[in-house]
Amino acid sequence: MPTGLSTNPVLRGTAFAGTAGEDVVVDVTVDELGHMADYVVVSGASTLKNDVLRRSLENTLLFAEFDPATNFGRPMNGKIRLVLRSSSVDVKG
Repeated sequence: MPTGLSTNPVLRGTAFAGTAGEDVVVDVTVDELGHMADYVVVSGASTLKNDVLRRSLENTLLFAEFDPATNFGRPMNGKIRLVLRSSSVDVKG
């Protein structure tokens, strides 16, 4: 049962240049400072084959702003799932 003593990372803002019509699902590890530490493409891996789209994805994640996960009010590493579309970004904690 959630107690409010811990939170997941939260995406504050980002802009993605597009995925040529293909959704890209990415699991992002966010460090305690709110920066992307690592990412794994869950689906839409063809984006990685296109250098321009891969760089766009990496720049999007690199410059995205996150609120870090917390445990008892202290920032910590956490994971967040992002669904990137050419027109929007869906976030699932």
